[in-house]
Amino acid sequence: MKIVQIGDIHIPDSRLAEFEIMLKDLGKQISDEKPNLVVFTGDLFIHRDKFSPTQVDLARKFMKEYIDVPDSIITV
Repeated sequence: MKIVQIGDIHIPDSRLAEFEIMLKDLGKQISDEKPNLVVFTGDLFIHRDKFSPTQVDLARKFMKEYIDVPDSIITV
């Protein structure tokens, strides 16, 4: 079983288009490893208690669309 762990993405509240390009590239790099499991640890957003629907949508896209993992993605 191959596991990829990634942490502290810190999706910002500005410059989202630029950050999205980086997340697409990172998603491809993760997918190229062909992991069975991806585990996200740490902070997904730049602010712990304040995030926009746009930031949430980008996090969802990253986990659901940009990473091709057949089994599971877990956030901790």
